[in-house]
Amino acid sequence: MSIKIKLFGGLGNQMFQFATGYSVARRKNLDLYLDLSWFNRRHIHNGFELNKVFDIFKRVSFLNNDFSFRSFKLKEFLNKIDTTYQTFNEPHFNYTPDITKISDHCFLKGYWQSEKYFQEYENEIKSIFSFNKDLNQSNSKLVNEIYRNNSISLHVRRGDYLLKKNKNHQTDLNSYYLDAINETSRYYNDPKFFIFSDDPEWVSKNFNIKADHINVNINNGMNSFLDMYLMSLCKTNIIANSSFSWWGAWLNNNNNKNVFAPKNWFNDKTICIKNLIPNSWHLI
Repeated sequence: MSIKIKLFGGLGNQMFQFATGYSVARRKNLDLYLDLSWFNRRHIHNGFELNKVFDIFKRVSFLNNDFSFRSFKLKEFLNKIDTTYQTFNEPHFNYTPDITKISDHCFLKGYWQSEKYFQEYENEIKSIFSFNKDLNQSNSKLVNEIYRNNSISLHVRRGDYLLKKNKNHQTDLNSYYLDAINETSRYYNDPKFFIFSDDPEWVSKNFNIKADHINVNINNGMNSFLDMYLMSLCKTNIIANSSFSWWGAWLNNNNNKNVFAPKNWFNDKTICIKNLIPNSWHLI
């Protein structure tokens, strides 16, 4: 008996999926298997990042990886599929309590974007998702700046959100960012904003921030995960409609943090996001 979970998407999505699979397997005292077949067929984002960033195969003792995309071609992988698993597809974007009723030999497929799926093991998840602190000089300098100031991270995601297939994420958040910036003045004097974006040129042209700020554009490609680490160190966070900055804020251990999130997460307003945003965060 074991739990298997399908991993796909970028780092933020992989973290939601893994955290959910981990918690289900942990609760049931079962092995956890990762289905990495999605990465065999696609070469987008930075591939399977969880082990590169967090070394999960060493940190998690009951984790198994019999579907290594490095070891098997697609045809060979298909021959290894275990049809004995009962499949549980995420029924909708919102949290589903039915996940507590699944069998002990179950294959989970979905995004699982709610802390409710793994809140019971929050401390363990945060321990697993701890970053390697071996930083280059540029990132070390930024860490010092973040610690020395009333640091507020602000994440703007464009990049793949501009693609036609991601049109549901192409939400106009300009007024949200302005409102969130104004809200932070209630909590901090002399704030310093650390602006993270996959399109820093667009940000510099479209954001007129009078307060002290730094456009962080030193972490690209395989090092882009370091932006999430830097976000997690700030005193508070203004996130995008993105799982990447969601995790930057969630991993922030500042007990006095104020996290601001956009209520317009999707263009499709029928999608319920009430379980996506933790209760202590501020929806704008």
